[in-house]
Amino acid sequence: ALPRRCCGMALCRGGGRERQLAGTHRAPARRLRRVPPRAIASGSDTDMFDVRHHSTGNRRTDLQSYLRLPHRLVLVRHGESLGNVDDTAYTRIPDPQIPLTERGCKQAQLAGANVVQIMDDNTESPREGMPCAYFILSPYRRSKETFENMNMAFSRGQVVGAQEEVQLREQDFGNFQDASAKRREKDERLEFGRFYYRFPNGESGADVYDRLTIFEDHLVRDMNAGRYANVTVVMVTHGLALRIFLMRWLHWSVDEFERVYNPPNSQPIVLERRPFAELQREGWHLGKVHTKEVYQITEMSRFLIPGCTEAMASTSRISCQVSDNAGAIVAEAEDCPIMGADSWEPTGVGASDSESDAEGGPDTDRRAASADAADVSKL
Repeated sequence: ALPRRCCGMALCRGGGRERQLAGTHRAPARRLRRVPPRAIASGSDTDMFDVRHHSTGNRRTDLQSYLRLPHRLVLVRHGESLGNVDDTAYTRIPDPQIPLTERGCKQAQLAGANVVQIMDDNTESPREGMPCAYFILSPYRRSKETFENMNMAFSRGQVVGAQEEVQLREQDFGNFQDASAKRREKDERLEFGRFYYRFPNGESGADVYDRLTIFEDHLVRDMNAGRYANVTVVMVTHGLALRIFLMRWLHWSVDEFERVYNPPNSQPIVLERRPFAELQREGWHLGKVHTKEVYQITEMSRFLIPGCTEAMASTSRISCQVSDNAGAIVAEAEDCPIMGADSWEPTGVGASDSESDAEGGPDTDRRAASADAADVSKL
């Protein structure tokens, strides 16, 4: 029989070799030791699959995750297309193949210059000394041509990436469209309701809402994971898709959505990242601010969206109180609409002294937030 493997002890490495060959040596039994899970600091480079990276969770982004978010989000409706000036084009050209007009190409070039100017006006520290942009675009031809023309305004290396995203496509109005039938359907849509009306062989606004909800969920997780850190994310899309993106991001009600209309072609709609000092002054605490609340539509952009009121542009339209369990206790603000963006600030309203002093209660969260904020202030 072959001798057992040496355990590596000094006795076996030296004069104990004879004991091995004689079979009198026995390797010590291995004992398994339970290793506690390694704690990962939130916001670290290895913190890629934390629950707070999911916009559907009750956790919210902390200050360190805030520092890894993009500087701003920019929504751009494509330039003027052939379908904008000749609605009969849809009867002979598939909607995804509708091109830009010559005027639409010039609009897109101007939009690129506007985005570059917005980035240059940024007072924060850009990555590698140059403000950069990342493009996400609809796969429709008019959106891709808009991106190509916008790209002309950027310096070499300033666009760090671009990807097509099918979920950003325009509402599906059907296949080859009959012009007279489509006019009747659009009149019928006004009577039925623009959000819920479904075109034959096409989509309703509610269908677009569902797919953009999935898109935003993935976008928020990628943002929190640092994929777009210190860049401007530019999304080239379509009129209705742009409005429903804002509806989902800002939690507009259906009635509010139906009061809003398309912005002009190739006019950037900017959601600027708010300074964290401003969030601190308003009482939001570390780990209690949803990613969507960090961004706010600029005043100029709000005026470009017909029907968008100041209240609809607010990023905090519901006041909520976090419970000790997995659920959330919702408390409506007195002067705020029912629908609104996610805000999960622990106010402690209605909590007893025992609840406030309990582990994980509002007071504990505030003490932890203050300590973490002090650490991050040193960065």
